Amino acid sequence: MTYYSRYVDDIFIVCNNQQHAINLLEFFNEAHPNIHFTMEHEKENMFHFLDIAIKQRKDGTVQRSVYKKDTWNGIYLNFNSFCPINYKNTLVKTLFHRTERICTSDTIEEEIMNVKKCLRNIRIPIEIH
Repeated sequence: MTYYSRYVDDIFIVCNNQQHAINLLEFFNEAHPNIHFTMEHEKENMFHFLDIAIKQRKDGTVQRSVYKKDTWNGIYLNFNSFCPINYKNTLVKTLFHRTERICTSDTIEEEIMNVKKCLRNIRIPIEIH
């Protein structure tokens, strides 16, 4: 195992090889009969963990960007909705903070543009943050 991270009930492990990953999965699944672990494999050198898209570059380094499921429609809340302004401000700050926290230098500009487009679509002025 070369890397391990956990968030609540999601575990991210990088193994040295496929057989090690299979052995580890079997070990976890033997821990308790009511707990079942699954394993996802990378596809085209990419996989997703929570809201992070992780891609292995040819040189072995990692590229990270924000991952959104296929069902994501880009709607959070409309600026004209009846909710406190601090909720709207916090939404803007959170989206930009997530972008800065997740993205690598080669993906951050594109994601910032995606966030701005999303905010415009729900009529939230960017300058409120």
